[in-house]
Amino acid sequence: MSNIFFELVTPEGILFSGEIEYMKAPGVEGEFGIYPNHVPFFTLLKEGIIEFKPFQQNYYEYFFLSNGVFEFNENKMTILAEEAFSGRIIDKSDEKKAEKEIIAQIEKTGSEMKLEAKLRRVQLRIRTRELTEKTDRQ
Repeated sequence: MSNIFFELVTPEGILFSGEIEYMKAPGVEGEFGIYPNHVPFFTLLKEGIIEFKPFQQNYYEYFFLSNGVFEFNENKMTILAEEAFSGRIIDKSDEKKAEKEIIAQIEKTGSEMKLEAKLRRVQLRIRTRELTEKTDRQ
């Protein structure tokens, strides 16, 4: 069975480097999946959650991802992201607290694009952590 060599890189360094079987990512034109031997592919990524299955493992990894770029060619895949966090390091209670504070600000001041973007970002990090917890229980 073929596999993909994948690297997730941020300005702070390499967050993941290894072989995977599958990847799902949030492209600017919609979510997409990549399996081994896919045609060459390059796209911009929007803020969201990436999901991948490490090679010959029975679990998935989840990362919160800010904007970035994605490249796939000859079973080598790279994501260069402005920011990314493993679901394993996201503190769900801190994120839930931040979510409540942002919702309170929105209710007090009215809907603002900046606050809505902050809320979406926090909710994505919470979802990333929840997906990771679900995988860890399996």
